[in-house]
Amino acid sequence: MKYDLTPVAWGISIPLIIWALFRHKLFDLVPIAQTRVIENLKDGIVVIDLKNRIVDINTAAKHILKCETIKNIGTYISDFFYKWPALHNMLVEEKEYLEFEQIQNGFTYYYEALCLPIQNEKKFLL
Repeated sequence: MKYDLTPVAWGISIPLIIWALFRHKLFDLVPIAQTRVIENLKDGIVVIDLKNRIVDINTAAKHILKCETIKNIGTYISDFFYKWPALHNMLVEEKEYLEFEQIQNGFTYYYEALCLPIQNEKKFLL
Protein backbone atom coordinates (compact mmCIF):
# COMPACT_ATOMS: atom_id res chain seq x y z
CA MET A 1 0.00 0.00 0.00
CA LYS A 2 1.32 3.40 -0.99
CA TYR A 3 -0.36 5.55 1.61
CA ASP A 4 0.03 5.50 5.39
CA LEU A 5 -3.39 6.06 6.97
CA THR A 6 -2.04 6.44 10.51
CA PRO A 7 -2.10 10.28 10.48
CA VAL A 8 -5.68 10.21 9.21
CA ALA A 9 -6.74 7.78 11.94
CA TRP A 10 -5.04 9.94 14.58
CA GLY A 11 -6.66 13.03 13.11
CA ILE A 12 -10.08 11.44 13.57
CA SER A 13 -9.52 9.70 16.92
CA ILE A 14 -7.87 12.57 18.86
CA PRO A 15 -10.84 14.95 18.50
CA LEU A 16 -13.18 12.12 19.54
CA ILE A 17 -11.10 11.38 22.64
CA ILE A 18 -10.97 15.07 23.58
CA TRP A 19 -14.74 15.33 23.07
CA ALA A 20 -15.30 12.28 25.32
CA LEU A 21 -12.99 13.70 27.99
CA PHE A 22 -14.79 17.01 28.24
CA ARG A 23 -18.34 16.25 27.19
CA HIS A 24 -18.85 12.95 29.01
CA LYS A 25 -16.24 13.53 31.73
CA LEU A 26 -14.33 10.43 30.78
CA PHE A 27 -11.80 9.56 33.50
CA ASP A 28 -13.54 11.88 35.95
CA LEU A 29 -12.41 11.21 39.53
CA VAL A 30 -15.46 12.66 41.28
CA PRO A 31 -17.47 9.39 41.37
CA ILE A 32 -14.60 7.67 43.19
CA ALA A 33 -14.47 10.42 45.82
CA GLN A 34 -18.26 10.47 46.14
CA THR A 35 -18.35 6.73 46.72
CA ARG A 36 -15.73 6.97 49.47
CA VAL A 37 -17.53 9.85 51.17
CA ILE A 38 -20.89 8.06 51.08
CA GLU A 39 -19.39 4.83 52.40
CA ASN A 40 -17.70 6.62 55.31
CA LEU A 41 -20.72 8.62 56.48
CA LYS A 42 -22.11 7.70 59.88
CA ASP A 43 -25.66 8.29 58.60
CA GLY A 44 -27.29 5.40 56.82
CA ILE A 45 -28.14 5.95 53.15
CA VAL A 46 -30.35 3.69 51.05
CA VAL A 47 -30.81 4.59 47.38
CA ILE A 48 -34.08 3.48 45.79
CA ASP A 49 -34.95 3.66 42.09
CA LEU A 50 -38.26 4.71 40.52
CA LYS A 51 -39.45 1.08 40.55
CA ASN A 52 -39.03 0.95 44.36
CA ARG A 53 -35.99 -1.31 44.24
CA ILE A 54 -32.85 -0.96 46.35
CA VAL A 55 -30.01 0.39 44.21
CA ASP A 56 -27.33 1.06 46.83
CA ILE A 57 -26.80 0.87 50.58
CA ASN A 58 -23.90 2.46 52.43
CA THR A 59 -22.04 0.79 55.29
CA ALA A 60 -23.86 2.70 58.05
CA ALA A 61 -27.29 1.70 56.68
CA LYS A 62 -26.11 -1.89 56.40
CA HIS A 63 -25.26 -1.89 60.14
CA ILE A 64 -28.42 -0.05 61.20
CA LEU A 65 -30.74 -2.24 59.15
CA LYS A 66 -28.71 -5.40 59.79
CA CYS A 67 -28.54 -6.45 56.17
CA GLU A 68 -26.03 -7.66 53.62
CA THR A 69 -25.53 -5.11 50.87
CA ILE A 70 -24.91 -7.45 47.94
CA LYS A 71 -27.93 -9.66 48.62
CA ASN A 72 -30.29 -6.69 48.88
CA ILE A 73 -29.42 -4.82 45.69
CA GLY A 74 -32.46 -5.08 43.41
CA THR A 75 -34.82 -6.02 46.25
CA TYR A 76 -38.18 -4.26 46.34
CA ILE A 77 -38.75 -1.96 49.33
CA SER A 78 -41.74 -4.05 50.46
CA ASP A 79 -39.39 -7.05 50.86
CA PHE A 80 -36.45 -5.06 52.17
CA PHE A 81 -38.22 -2.98 54.84
CA TYR A 82 -40.55 -5.69 56.18
CA LYS A 83 -38.81 -5.47 59.59
CA TRP A 84 -39.00 -1.66 59.43
CA PRO A 85 -42.69 -0.87 58.76
CA ALA A 86 -42.31 2.82 59.65
CA LEU A 87 -39.69 3.27 56.91
CA HIS A 88 -41.74 1.28 54.42
CA ASN A 89 -44.83 3.41 55.09
CA MET A 90 -42.79 6.59 54.81
CA LEU A 91 -41.61 5.60 51.34
CA VAL A 92 -45.00 4.36 50.15
CA GLU A 93 -46.74 7.51 51.39
CA GLU A 94 -43.90 9.66 49.98
CA LYS A 95 -43.28 11.49 53.25
CA GLU A 96 -40.16 13.62 53.41
CA TYR A 97 -39.38 13.28 57.13
CA LEU A 98 -40.12 10.78 59.86
CA GLU A 99 -39.17 10.29 63.49
CA PHE A 100 -39.86 6.81 64.82
CA GLU A 101 -38.76 4.24 67.35
CA GLN A 102 -37.88 0.64 66.76
CA ILE A 103 -37.58 -2.09 69.39
CA GLN A 104 -34.73 -4.52 68.80
CA ASN A 105 -33.54 -7.18 71.23
CA GLY A 106 -35.48 -5.57 74.06
CA PHE A 107 -33.98 -2.12 73.51
CA THR A 108 -35.82 0.89 72.09
CA TYR A 109 -33.92 2.83 69.42
CA TYR A 110 -34.97 6.24 68.14
CA TYR A 111 -34.45 7.18 64.50
CA GLU A 112 -34.93 10.03 62.08
CA ALA A 113 -35.45 9.35 58.40
CA LEU A 114 -35.27 11.81 55.53
CA CYS A 115 -36.37 11.06 51.98
CA LEU A 116 -34.70 13.14 49.27
CA PRO A 117 -35.60 12.66 45.61
CA ILE A 118 -32.56 12.81 43.34
CA GLN A 119 -32.93 14.78 40.12
CA ASN A 120 -30.65 15.17 37.15
CA GLU A 121 -29.68 18.53 35.67
CA LYS A 122 -32.96 18.59 33.68
CA LYS A 123 -34.96 18.13 36.90
CA PHE A 124 -36.04 14.58 36.05
CA LEU A 125 -36.16 12.09 38.90
CA LEU A 126 -33.46 9.47 38.74
